[in-house]
Amino acid sequence: MLQGMRLVVIANPAAGQDEPILGTLEQVLRGRGVEWSVEVTQGEGDAARFAQSALDAGVERIAVYGGDGTVAEAASALVGSGTPLAILPGGTGNVIAQDLGLPTDLAPALDLCIDDPGVREVDVMRSAGRHFLLRVGVGADAEAVLSATRERKDRLGWLAYLLGATEQVLEAPSADYRLTLDGEPHRARAVTCVVANIARTGRGGLSLCDSIRPDDGQLDVILLRDTSAASLAAVGARVLGLAAGDPADDSAPVRILRGRSVRVEVDPRQRVHADGEDLGHAPVQVECLPGALRVYVPGRS
Repeated sequence: MLQGMRLVVIANPAAGQDEPILGTLEQVLRGRGVEWSVEVTQGEGDAARFAQSALDAGVERIAVYGGDGTVAEAASALVGSGTPLAILPGGTGNVIAQDLGLPTDLAPALDLCIDDPGVREVDVMRSAGRHFLLRVGVGADAEAVLSATRERKDRLGWLAYLLGATEQVLEAPSADYRLTLDGEPHRARAVTCVVANIARTGRGGLSLCDSIRPDDGQLDVILLRDTSAASLAAVGARVLGLAAGDPADDSAPVRILRGRSVRVEVDPRQRVHADGEDLGHAPVQVECLPGALRVYVPGRS
């Protein structure tokens, strides 16, 4: 721990967790020589603005408490700066924290942030002039995520996403996807397309695909061909880490492509989300920024 360390915690009070964050901060940090303050977000852009202000002030530790959207927004200010971000999970899914092996309870996450953490460099996605960490979804995936309203998440927690996915995927019509990966064209008929940077989907340790890594400098593009029993079984097998055929096979129920630059066009037009944020409709361009964000993780650097 750095004696006289300054810690700024950027907190989203509308995040999924309901816990006395100020009491926990006081309890964990009391007597540890840390000068700390909390910046409370009230709207879009606040997390990035607070993170930028702390960065400009030379604050030794910048932490964010909230859901994955708040984490990604705060992270956007630190992309390329070399200053690490401390993640204090406080959302519904806490997918980023799970994927990076971070504590998902506030007190141990604070301990990690203050004591002697290691640092991991992770990739960042850039789309529509903004930075994201999880995934960009087009079609059924976007409809599922965007249907998980604040009221539904408050009432059902992470099950809101599962319910939305079930509703949307089973009813989703197929569309003609035209993809360009690193300049190479691909076409597929599918019900949804996901451009993923992080594998985890939420609770239970489940992943979109076990080949996805947040620090490999590549984006994984996952196409679900249809909602037949074979396709849904293939999705389930991949989520559970089981073999599910050759992902490079053009006729496979689940097709997986990889690239650093991805453009998705689709007919008829489909909705797009990035880390749960509504980006309107495709086409969408997604770029991978390798190792652009540093994050505090367990263990020394």
